[in-house]
Amino acid sequence: MGSKNVNAEEPEPDVYSLALVDHLLRVQASGQKMILSATMKNTPRLGDGVSIALLKTLDAKELSNPVTILQFLPIIRDSFSEPKFIAIASNKKPQVTLFFLESLKPRISDSQALAGVAETIDYVKDKTASTQK
Repeated sequence: MGSKNVNAEEPEPDVYSLALVDHLLRVQASGQKMILSATMKNTPRLGDGVSIALLKTLDAKELSNPVTILQFLPIIRDSFSEPKFIAIASNKKPQVTLFFLESLKPRISDSQALAGVAETIDYVKDKTASTQK
């Protein structure tokens, strides 16, 4: 009879959307303008989960690199572009994202990256104002 091999590991579910965020980072780094429709559809569903995925994907050096910062800020903005589509209710509140972005500010010496972080904080707060109450 068909017994299941108990030693075979099944792939873990990607609960943090690491594959999607890794793909988005590679697209941003390459300067690619065309994005797959599945990617465009799933990014606004991430919400606050995007910051967890970024923290799990990037190391400390990358998190202080102005080029990398400027590459992931659009991903954060896209993740909050349509709050009504965010898949997980708790991810509609940007607690992790705002903490993450605020924690970057003291480590950024590049004025463009610092301005980008400030603009992203304002954007996320504006888009999620109704969930902040």
